[in-house]
Amino acid sequence: SNVLDWSGYGHQGTLGGNAQWVDGAVQLDGEGAYIDLGTPQDLYLAQEYTYSAWFKAGADIQGDSGVQYLLCVGSRSDLVFGVEDGVGANGDLSLHYYDTAPGFHAVNVGRTNWLADEWHMVVGTRDAEGHKIYLDGVLRNSDENPNLDNFGGATTRMIAIGGRAWTGDQWGHFNGVIDDVPIY
Repeated sequence: SNVLDWSGYGHQGTLGGNAQWVDGAVQLDGEGAYIDLGTPQDLYLAQEYTYSAWFKAGADIQGDSGVQYLLCVGSRSDLVFGVEDGVGANGDLSLHYYDTAPGFHAVNVGRTNWLADEWHMVVGTRDAEGHKIYLDGVLRNSDENPNLDNFGGATTRMIAIGGRAWTGDQWGHFNGVIDDVPIY
């Protein structure tokens, strides 16, 4: 099934695994469902970007999320629950990124308890001042890392919503519902 890009840039996606449409949003089962956006080069934004997503967890998260991706941009700049590449916190949601130093970093929202069926909006940004993460319209954390995000050879990796799907063995699937995920 197709996932339409309402921006007008033609970045259509495809539902993968057991992803299903529910009331205009995508229900993901945490066990293999995701949205494949392919490898559009213009979405690998190293200097400035904003990612956002509306989401609700499919089950309560009480500090025990494991790794669950809301958005995976080549596993170099992602919105992800849990510890990935040695950064982040189990249950916490972060903007996870790899910079030109090189190294992995995370800017966390600082929350590890999430109730199922409660909608939230997360926004992760990068600009000349560094990285910021917002939850429900409130700035929760930021850094002042001047290094650009480093995509290196990662621009051949799939951009996915709801999982880390660029490896042969897909994993880190989100259990819940995701809606409205702009990348700009």
